[in-house]
Amino acid sequence: MHVYFWFSLWVVMVNLATSLNRAGEFIRSKKLLEQATTSFRRFLPPNHRSLVTALNMYSWCCLDSGDTDRALKLSEEVLNMATSALPADHPQLAMALMDHAEVNRRAGGSLDVSIPLCKQAVQILKMHLPALATSLAVGLHNLGHYYYMKASYAEALVSLEESVKIKRSLGVSTEDSFAQTVVKLGDAHMKCGNVAMAVMQYKECVDIWKSKQPYFDDMICEIDVAIGHCATLMGNFEEAVKYYTEARELLMQTQGHFDEVYGMLYFK
Repeated sequence: MHVYFWFSLWVVMVNLATSLNRAGEFIRSKKLLEQATTSFRRFLPPNHRSLVTALNMYSWCCLDSGDTDRALKLSEEVLNMATSALPADHPQLAMALMDHAEVNRRAGGSLDVSIPLCKQAVQILKMHLPALATSLAVGLHNLGHYYYMKASYAEALVSLEESVKIKRSLGVSTEDSFAQTVVKLGDAHMKCGNVAMAVMQYKECVDIWKSKQPYFDDMICEIDVAIGHCATLMGNFEEAVKYYTEARELLMQTQGHFDEVYGMLYFK
């Protein structure tokens, strides 16, 4: 009973730390997770699910607080645990691969590390369709983003288009996560010279975010400028004026200092 009480307490503490981290209270969250992982290491088997969960959350908390070295070390430990304890096609291994790829990317690591990890995760998740379609869509989005960052735009297009297709089939085409994938797909089309396709993707994003105003006004403004740029390239100056004007009006409404903010807008 005594051991069960302390185990249950630390499971609750991990959940509390997770909520604190999401609320931006990184110091309190890190302290709780450090205590929890220390206790779990003492009393639990090395691959116990609660220990792995705590280490994974500890890694993300360190990353969010800027402690990238510790974040990478913890994330790598979680991946090693998953690799040694799970079959090569296990979904939890795919999640550990995806997590480590993203921690590595956000910590400033090489994309040549993140891309193979994410590709392996995607291959595993494809074995578990349709049950893990949502996770697969996330993995494909991440992989497309990594390729885009590496300037491998053709590869980015393939992954992002597949992610968008899966998300449409899941009925999430009005959600922000879907819009984020679509806008990245538009960026990839631009880099590949497919200006008309980019405009189509950007307009879909604007429609989604307009349904959620005013929460996404800053994103609408940036995409309006991108559409204006595309329209100018295609010689459609009326449409360019329309979207540039909308961007200006949004900035005036939400920021109140257009001249200052306009300098922060850029084309990816």
